[in-house]
This record gives sequence, C-alpha cells and structure tokens, in this order.
Amino acid sequence: MTSKLKNLDKYNLLHNKNALEVFPNPFPHIIIRDALPSILVDELTTAFPINKFQSIKNLNNIRMDLSCEQVLKENDIPIIWKELIKYHSSSEFFYKLVDLFRDFIDDDAKSYIQSLKKDQIGIRNINKNKKIYLDAQISVNSPVFSVNSVRECHVDSGNKLYSGLFYLRQDNDFSNGGDLQLCKWKDGISHDAKLKLYREGLSKNYFDVYNEIKYEKNVAIFFINSLDSLHLVTPRNKTNQFRTFANFVAEAPIDFYQKETFFRQNFNKILANTIKIIKRVLRFKKNKSP
Repeated sequence: MTSKLKNLDKYNLLHNKNALEVFPNPFPHIIIRDALPSILVDELTTAFPINKFQSIKNLNNIRMDLSCEQVLKENDIPIIWKELIKYHSSSEFFYKLVDLFRDFIDDDAKSYIQSLKKDQIGIRNINKNKKIYLDAQISVNSPVFSVNSVRECHVDSGNKLYSGLFYLRQDNDFSNGGDLQLCKWKDGISHDAKLKLYREGLSKNYFDVYNEIKYEKNVAIFFINSLDSLHLVTPRNKTNQFRTFANFVAEAPIDFYQKETFFRQNFNKILANTIKIIKRVLRFKKNKSP
C-alpha cells in the first residue's frame, strides 16, 4: 500500500474486526456496526455535503449520487469526504473486501478476480480499459412528501461483483423507515423460473424477507451480487430530512450472472430483426405481384 493510501486506512470500513460479521444467507453479505470510530463518524456526519443535493429537495424520495469522479474534482467537497471516497475506490480496499468473501464467491467470479493485476483495477468514469471498475459515492434519498419505497425488491446489474452501503443517519432525522431488507426467493423456485419471473419491483408472491438492517448511523453493509441477492428499501414516512449514506460498487465490463432469459435480454434485437424480415418479405411479395 502506498504511504498516501496508508494514511487513508483510518477510513477503512472493514477495520473493526470485532464488529464485522459475515453471513452466507440469504446471500453472502457482511454487516459492520460501529464501523468507524465515533469521533470520525461525527465529523463525517457534520461535514456531509448536503448542499450538493439541493436540486432534489422538493422531489419525493428519489436517489441522487455524487460519484468518485465528481467528488475528487469538485473543490467544495470536504477533505474528509474526499479521503473516505478515495480509499473505498482503491484496489487495496477491493482486495481486503473480496478476501472476506473468498469462501462465497462462485468459481467464475473467483477465477476472474485471481486473473487480475493491480493495474487492471480502476475508478469508474476516470480510468479506461480495466477489468474492474470501482466507485464510491456520496448518496442521498430526498425528503418524503408521499410515503413510498425508493427501491422495491430487486437485484443489482449483472456486471456488479459487489455492492455496499454506509449509513450516516443525521442526528435530526427522526423519520421511520428507509431500512434495508435482505430477501430470499421462496422455496421451490428453480433458477430457470427465477430468470422468467424476475422484474424490478419483484412481486411479493415470489420472495420472503430474511433480515432487516435498520437505517442507523455508522452501519455498513456489503454483499456479493447475484440473481439471489434480492433486497429492498422499506418505505419512509413523511419527512423533510434527507436519507444520507455512501454507496460502493465494483463492476466489470462483463456480466457475472444473468437476471433475464436469453429472449428478454435480446428482445429489442429480436424485434428489430423480425421487423426487417417482415419488410423484406413484403417487398419481395410486392415485387413479385403482377
């Protein structure tokens, strides 16, 4: 680790081994309560750049992120946040996290990781031609005027290896809801059936809630992404407070898994080709007609 990143290790959300728990079910995930020292957490909470999100303050419960690219280049982001974001977009953090998941990553993804060289890991939207792109984002959900969920039951994109959250609930936020629920497919649903059934906002007929992680200050969650990594955010009640957190992802230029059947993945292409064939047939018939 370079000396510069070594200085940033104080922001490492995996540092508190006594507070870190790894769970295999309903899909591999890590929960870290009291992830960072309370003094540092108080500084991060106070310095949260809420001014960067005023454009959505009158919109109902929507998500907005500042990417690592934006955070590092904008001068009015507090240094403490620049440092936290920079560390969690580094190859050093990437390897520490995937090492914790080493017993739970499937063979294809494990082989992909083992083939990596450090210079093949970069930051999303900054680096090019990498095999892994990392991003750490400063994120919010806007105030709530009409109760709803910002994300219903879903899995993340197939090219994401892992996703993570770090909750920094503001001290004056007394709202209810906005908790993370980890879900599992109902028993007896086969892999092929999952591919056919899955939609963003999956019907409650097909999943059960396995665990709920409350939206609380200084709680971090990381999980391996797959078709089984169903999760949602519970509805928040009406509030003028932003839901404040950091978001982390590692993604690749390939998909680690599919979440749709071949037909649904290629629907637009199939439709376009079908239309072309029909047009050709019609032209042929027209030219053949007397």
